[in-house]
Amino acid sequence: MNGSAVLKIRVSKTGNNTYLSQVIQLVIEAENTKSKAQGYADITAKWLFYVAVVSGNIILAYWATTGDFEFALERMVTVLIIACPHALGLAGPLELQDLLPSQRKKDD
Repeated sequence: MNGSAVLKIRVSKTGNNTYLSQVIQLVIEAENTKSKAQGYADITAKWLFYVAVVSGNIILAYWATTGDFEFALERMVTVLIIACPHALGLAGPLELQDLLPSQRKKDD
């Protein structure tokens, strides 16, 4: 502990010129930009999501006609989970993210 002596501190940068501020700015810029590969991955995940949902609904309709709805529902969920779990996990929220800002703009 320095109880009696003078402590001299030299500040070389402040505010937006600090290293931490520059790192934060780079992270913000990186979050706001998308690479072409990320765009292609988003499009692919979106279409895989649609294919998985349509396939699941077709399976549900087919097996529901056999009379056992619980069995049909079980098969639909199985198809959805096996067909594309990453698309269901990624594309669903991405689609909601795309829809919500457009809804806010319409309300304004």
